[in-house]
Amino acid sequence: MVTQPRPASCWHPQLNNRPAGARKLSVIKTGDRTYCIIGEWDSMASIVAARPQMIGELDKIRGLLEDLGGGLGVTDPAAGPVVLALK
Repeated sequence: MVTQPRPASCWHPQLNNRPAGARKLSVIKTGDRTYCIIGEWDSMASIVAARPQMIGELDKIRGLLEDLGGGLGVTDPAAGPVVLALK
C-alpha cells in the first residue's frame, strides 16, 4: 500500500530497470492506494536470480510504502507457475 495515490509515471523508473529473465512486467492498480506488480519470467530460476535486484529496486521506493501489518512488511510477494494462459 502506498502512502498516497501515485500516477503511473511513478512506477516507470523502477520497472524500466528490468531484471534479466523478466519477459514482461505490469503494474495493476487494485485500489486507491494499492497496486500489484505482475511479472512474466523465463523460468523460476530467473526469478530467484533476480531477487537481489528486485529488492534493490524496492528499497528505492520503500519510503512510499506503508507496512501491511501481520509481519508482512511493505510487500506480500508470491511466485508460481502459470496453470492457464488465455489469448
